[in-house]
Amino acid sequence: MSDPIIIFSSFLTVLAGNLLAGAALLCAVFNWLGRHDRDSAAAALQYRLYSSLPSLFFFWLSQAALQLLSVAILYPAIYSGFKTARNPVVLSVAATVALGAFCMQQLYLGKTDKKQSSPEPYKATLPLLMTGILVSAGTTWFQENYQLFLMDHGLARVASSITQGALTFPSNYYSQSAFLHYSVASIAIGGLALALGLYESDKRDKDSVQKKARIKSGAFIFLIATVLQAPVGGFYYNMLPAEMMARMAGSDQAVSTIFGTSLLLMTIATGCIARAALTAGRFSLIAGSIAASGTVLCMMASRHQMRTMTLEPYLNIEAHPDLISTETTVAIIVILLALANWLFYLKKRLFDLGDRSRG
Repeated sequence: MSDPIIIFSSFLTVLAGNLLAGAALLCAVFNWLGRHDRDSAAAALQYRLYSSLPSLFFFWLSQAALQLLSVAILYPAIYSGFKTARNPVVLSVAATVALGAFCMQQLYLGKTDKKQSSPEPYKATLPLLMTGILVSAGTTWFQENYQLFLMDHGLARVASSITQGALTFPSNYYSQSAFLHYSVASIAIGGLALALGLYESDKRDKDSVQKKARIKSGAFIFLIATVLQAPVGGFYYNMLPAEMMARMAGSDQAVSTIFGTSLLLMTIATGCIARAALTAGRFSLIAGSIAASGTVLCMMASRHQMRTMTLEPYLNIEAHPDLISTETTVAIIVILLALANWLFYLKKRLFDLGDRSRG
């Protein structure tokens, strides 16, 4: 039971990170495209993305804290070497960060609900691009190394990992491939979010022509990023540990099935989004978004298998996690809170903003 909980928790967090990183990177692109005309469609999209960044950051932070809280409950039962996770201080800090980030998220969502003016003056593209790169690098690092927070001397391990990663990044092909893979995936998810209206302002439903243009633009962004994902994904695959590559290639039936399912879902998503890019069809867009989300879920399952390989030396053979019902129950409650936060965010973006456009 513990594996599905950890995978679904990672899935919810990585999607929130994709939304944040995709918005930050696309914000720089649209800012550059609209640098000469602040009344253009590109400038309007840049303003919407820029305005959504604070709420998205706290949304991701709350999801990340809830993920840490769930694994802090489960990992001591599965692995040794995570003794600090049994300390109530660790659990209370994660819970406090989650609650505080949720409150800040609601504060910024409330601000963006208000009627917005025309796009702000031109902002320097390079700082926005650097912000997008740092956000993408930070969320990528978290997904790769979040377990360090829970180990003995966790903060020292985190500081060492960040420092070492920054110094060795130019020569570390695995880190480069993971960063590129996550960044391109975030741009793709950002395009879908743009098409669905998850970055929208109060003007979203006023003009059906603008709505169709938004859907087509977001869908084309997804398709371009997906095409780029082919060589980037191949680069990332070739940098995986040899054992993990063998498992994905067929030596482990479960892992290879998950990998094959992810490729199938991505193919379905590409076909549906391509249709949406041509027709602005809402049904094709939603079907493609569901398939793309399924792809991310499968990727998180594969990533969990790789992390399990890395943590095998810490495996606690004296306790089986499925027999510890208390930890499992509490972890499920935490995951339900994370899911509720996602549903609340979607409701605010997909429903409430359109209803308030008359205010």
